[in-house]
Amino acid sequence: MVLPAYPRPSRPANLDKAECLLALTSNDTANLEIALNAKGIAPRCRVIVPL
Repeated sequence: MVLPAYPRPSRPANLDKAECLLALTSNDTANLEIALNAKGIAPRCRVIVPL
């Protein structure tokens, strides 16, 4: 499986201070990648993705 290259921020946009993150793109793979990366950066942050 080859994933498309998404722009990566140079820093996680204060994710360590966020209460939650919404991953709401039209691409399910991108949403999952965003969610997993966010949990890796800030495990206590709630992450919401569409089903």
